[in-house]
Amino acid sequence: YPLPIYFGLELGYRFRFEDPSDEYKLLAELGYSVTDKFYLRTKVDATLSVKNGDKITAGGSTIIPINYDLVKLNLTAGYLLSKNLGVEFTFTHDIAGKNIIAGNNYQLALYYFF
Repeated sequence: YPLPIYFGLELGYRFRFEDPSDEYKLLAELGYSVTDKFYLRTKVDATLSVKNGDKITAGGSTIIPINYDLVKLNLTAGYLLSKNLGVEFTFTHDIAGKNIIAGNNYQLALYYFF
């Protein structure tokens, strides 16, 4: 109110007592209601390593790095089929990272809320 738009920002710190590394977390979200039934949403979701985790090694070689960074962009379109039922399509693209495999993700969801 007064516009059909919202913004959210979340910041966090994931503390771990053992490996893997502690992490900084960030989520920024922007949503827009195009109509009463159709909406769009975008998110930037970041996980950044504090780099205090060890590496898993075998025979003196690092085989799995425990510290990684990942920044993802989510683009979502949703439609309300009824008062309690909706469908969403989300495309996620890994836009930055270190020590992690990059890729794209496609999701289709049917949801019910009460």
